[in-house]
Amino acid sequence: MIAAVSQRRDCDSLIAAVDQPMNLAQAAVTVLTTAAPDDKAALSQRHAAAWRAGRIAEIGTATPPDRPARPARPPLRPPRDVPR
Repeated sequence: MIAAVSQRRDCDSLIAAVDQPMNLAQAAVTVLTTAAPDDKAALSQRHAAAWRAGRIAEIGTATPPDRPARPARPPLRPPRDVPR
């Protein structure tokens, strides 16, 4: 539970950073370093909207992580519970 709250705070600060000037590569790195799937999706949608609106205007450069962030323990479901 504590990790989820911490991850939510991290995502909130990343989403607030969308309003800050950044380049597309830096925006991509913020998505790659976000672990929670819902937060990652929301952040990527915000960055895409900022790109389309011209608030992110440069491609730029940034160093991506070696591996994308992932939740510590993703929820596992039996095959019968997975939507088709």
